[in-house]
Amino acid sequence: MKKYFIFGLALIGLGINSATLHGATTETKLNLCNSNEEKIFISVAYQPAENLPVMARGWWGVEAKACQEISFPIVGDKVWVHAQSSSQIFHWVGETPLCVNSSDAYDLENAATIACNQSGQEHRTFKDYSLTDLRAVANGAVPTIKFTPEEATRVGGGLKLCNDTAENIYISFAQKKSTEASTTVNGWFMAKPGQCFEANRESSKDEILYFANSESGLKKWKGNIPLCTNDYDGFSHPNAETMDCTTNNLRLQSFTKEKLPESGVFTHHFKASEAYEARSVVDVCNSATEETALVIAFKDSEFNQIVSRGWYILKSGECAKEQVIDADELLLHIEKSDRTILMQGDYQACVNNEKAFQYSHATQMACSGVDDKKVGFAAVPIAAGKVRVDVP
Repeated sequence: MKKYFIFGLALIGLGINSATLHGATTETKLNLCNSNEEKIFISVAYQPAENLPVMARGWWGVEAKACQEISFPIVGDKVWVHAQSSSQIFHWVGETPLCVNSSDAYDLENAATIACNQSGQEHRTFKDYSLTDLRAVANGAVPTIKFTPEEATRVGGGLKLCNDTAENIYISFAQKKSTEASTTVNGWFMAKPGQCFEANRESSKDEILYFANSESGLKKWKGNIPLCTNDYDGFSHPNAETMDCTTNNLRLQSFTKEKLPESGVFTHHFKASEAYEARSVVDVCNSATEETALVIAFKDSEFNQIVSRGWYILKSGECAKEQVIDADELLLHIEKSDRTILMQGDYQACVNNEKAFQYSHATQMACSGVDDKKVGFAAVPIAAGKVRVDVP
C-alpha cells in the first residue's frame, strides 16, 4: 500500500496557458532531477512570449532519486527555478523574488510584479539559469537541473518522527493548539528503516497528533483520536475531525495525541513492538475457468463500518494477493466479465460499478454517486495469519 505526501499541492500538468494563447510555438524541454532522499516540489518561471511578463508555474513533484522531464513555450535565455522538500525543511533558492502559491498548484502570468497578497500566495526566491549554458553542459541531451542535498538551504525543523522498524512506514500528523477547534492533518510521509522524517515545528502549537502504517499494511501505530485521512494518496485535510470521510479513498484512522514540549525538538520513535498488527493477510484466488471481477470487503470493527474495495480483475488462476483483513470474515461479491453474478450474499454494501474504488462506509453511505450501487456480499470465514481463499 504505497503512500506519498503532496502537502496539499496538486501535481500539475497544466494544459492551455498564456504562452499558448499568445502564440508562442517553441517548446523548451528541461529535465528536473532530484538527488535527495525525499520527494521535492519544483516551481519554474520563464518568459512565455515576447512582450509578456515572467510567468511562474508550480508544482512539479519529483520522487527521490528520480528525474522528470517538462516542457513549455519560452523565449529568451533565462529560466528561474525554486524547489522545496516534501517535509518543507529544505529549499533550493536563489536571489530573484517571485510570487508563488505555497498551498496549491498555480500558474501566475506576472509573478515578478503582482501584489502577491491573495490566499496562499507568498514570495519565494528563485535561482536563475542560462538555457545556453544548460544546453552546452547537456551536449545534445535535454538540459538538466539537479537538486542536490549540498545545495539545499535548511529553513526549519523541530519535529522528528522516526522509524525503528525493518520496513518502510508512512506517517500522517497534525500540529495544533489545544484550544483550536479544527485539526489540519497532512500525510503521507515515508520514513525508511532507521531513518526519521523531519518536519517544521510550529512554535505556536502545543499538541501533536500522529498515526503510521507499515508499507505492508500489516502494522499500524494508533491512538484514540479519530481523524479522516486518504487511504492511499497524499493529502492535507484542514478539518479532519469534522469531514464526513465517506468519499472514495477516504478512511478514518485513530491518531495518538501528545503534548509538545515548550521548546526544543520533539522526537517520537515508531517501534515494531508497539504496533497494532492486523489479523489476517489473504490471497483471494480465481478458481474459475474464466476471468472474473470481484469486490473485497470486510468489517472495520474499530469504527463499526464495512470497507469495500475493487474491482479486482482476475484471470483463471490469478490472485488478488496480500489483502490485509482485520476481521474474522471476508466479504465477497464476484461477477463474470459479462456482469453475470457468480457470488453474492445477504450483506448489502455500496460499490462503484465502473471504476476502481474504496469506500470506508460502504453500508452507511447514501450510495447515490455516479455509477454507485448496492450489491450483495457473501461472508467467508478466514483464519488468522496468512490465508488463501479460492473463489468462486
